[in-house]
Amino acid sequence: MIMSASIPTRPPKRLIIKLIHRDSILSAYYNQNDNVSDRAVKTSISRHTYLQAKIKSSYWNENYEADILPSINASLFFMNFSIGRPPIPQFTVMDSGSSLLWVRCLPCYKYKQLGPIFDPSKSSTYSDLSCNSQYCRHQMKAESVYPVRFSGAVTAMESSMIANLLVFFGLGFGKLSLVSQLASTFSYCIGNLQDPNYIHNKLVLGDGARIEGDSTPLEVINGCYYITLEGISVGERKVDIDPNIFKRKKHIGRDGGVVIDTGSPATWLVKAGFEALRDQVQALLDVWLTRDVVGFPAVTFHFADGADLVLDRESLFLQAWPNVFCMAVFPSFDTGLSLVEIMAQQNYNVAFDVSRKKVTFQRIDCQLLDD
Repeated sequence: MIMSASIPTRPPKRLIIKLIHRDSILSAYYNQNDNVSDRAVKTSISRHTYLQAKIKSSYWNENYEADILPSINASLFFMNFSIGRPPIPQFTVMDSGSSLLWVRCLPCYKYKQLGPIFDPSKSSTYSDLSCNSQYCRHQMKAESVYPVRFSGAVTAMESSMIANLLVFFGLGFGKLSLVSQLASTFSYCIGNLQDPNYIHNKLVLGDGARIEGDSTPLEVINGCYYITLEGISVGERKVDIDPNIFKRKKHIGRDGGVVIDTGSPATWLVKAGFEALRDQVQALLDVWLTRDVVGFPAVTFHFADGADLVLDRESLFLQAWPNVFCMAVFPSFDTGLSLVEIMAQQNYNVAFDVSRKKVTFQRIDCQLLDD
């Protein structure tokens, strides 16, 4: 079944949504017995695997933009929003690595769902899109894998995944994405991830997006947001890294590049870049007590056109056990894809202006952005 909420003649110009941390008491996934650090590692691996698969699949379907569904388990922030008229509330994943809005609806009543299911027949704003529509090409087969084509996007979903699917709010850029319909701009501000009940995390779509701070060029490829990493510093010392290793190369299934993403805690760097950073950090750790890493110098990611992202110790280290810290940066495998993930973006307002092809970083307390 293909569904779409009809686009009003005068669409809203601004949408502000509070973001809910997975470990918040307001989250449907709250579990006080969770091993947060262990899940952070698994989530990061799952996210990297997902984005690699998405990039690879785009090569084998040259005429389509691959949009494989991510995993609920590889998600850190959720949000509440409503769809239809009368509005039906949904609890949904914030996902910058996909472009579509996925909503569970009738007649899929036999599947489990957290919260109400959208009933198209009862919504005054619902309308079908023809399979021959310029926005949608659709094909379904009665087998365990369902290929679904949306505006040239191919999604392979196993039936078991469909049965457990919640809702995904895609922030990627595409013909049917909310980002493209709301002025092609959005911003999000993330506070301290160690405080799951921090109430000032937020997402802004449309004209209200705060685009301030240092900017760096943005390239949108297969719905993902690519930026150019030119170097890394630890304290005042520049790490000896050839910046060419971070560049995107046009090799089938192995093009690398650097994607800014929100789907997991830990950042990933192409292997040579990771090893250079690891060696520098390890040399400095001999000076600090590893049980607290207090006083460890900031690590700075330097992007094209002079934009910097500064990682303090809370953004660089993941506390695995009371006296054990791990660097929240992993070596990228297979495609050499580097990901700048959500831990590295703590205490920043990150804004995307897709039409002007730029991303901006503004270090700020998110509370200062409250209306």
